[in-house]
Amino acid sequence: MPTPAAVKIPVALGWQIVLHVSDRRALAPSAARRRALARVLARLGDAFGVYAWCAADNHLHVAAFCTHEQARELARRLQIALLRSLELDVSFERPRLTAINDAAHARSVLTYIIGQATHHCARQDDVHEGNCIHDLVGARVIAPWLPVRVREHFPRVTRAQLLAPLGLEGFVDQGGLDAEATAAAFALGSLGGRSDEVLAARRATIAVATTYTQVAIGAALGVDERTVRRLTRGEPPAAHVVALRRQIGLRTALLSRPGSLVVSDRAAPAYRN
Repeated sequence: MPTPAAVKIPVALGWQIVLHVSDRRALAPSAARRRALARVLARLGDAFGVYAWCAADNHLHVAAFCTHEQARELARRLQIALLRSLELDVSFERPRLTAINDAAHARSVLTYIIGQATHHCARQDDVHEGNCIHDLVGARVIAPWLPVRVREHFPRVTRAQLLAPLGLEGFVDQGGLDAEATAAAFALGSLGGRSDEVLAARRATIAVATTYTQVAIGAALGVDERTVRRLTRGEPPAAHVVALRRQIGLRTALLSRPGSLVVSDRAAPAYRN
């Protein structure tokens, strides 16, 4: 009996990876788990040429400029890391890999992936924390390599074009006091503890909450007034302050869209750039 012909792997510019867990449950149903997922992509993605990702309702899309072999290895590492980080008690299905043929195809995949949560009506994540859009527009600090890669490969793409799949024309950076925005900007499950990342997040909060008292800031961060005074002694990195102001502005615009599940008290109409 003749042996089957070997499967021919196409020569491609990159690969799109889709991951499902075996029982098709929601992959990251809470904000804390979506932030954990983003951290996994931020940690693994750079070395494999990742340029976009989004967790929809029950699956994850990832696009990368890499070989087929590298895409398979990336999928394997993502599965291992996500099982641990998301505390999943089921296995992943075999990853689905699709070739990205050329630059135009890669550009369309970028738009497609950013719009995945909207496409699937994944209302559990109205602020799209499982989406790389936060990193692409500088509203999250964990993957500074991602906007650099996208600018290199798609120099004509504007911020407005990146936001369009989410139904936004633009937004403006804002100050304020929003603990959830702080946790999102640093992809933290909470602002508790004394890790370097938590301390950096608290310092950034103090820097953007310029119209709030130390008592109010301490209440939002879950610390006492003396801790707030101590944190004011150190200047946060400018990139952290920019990211948090951008995160507050992005969340405000996203939560102001008609049909959002959660409407923030601070929500206002979407801004134009």
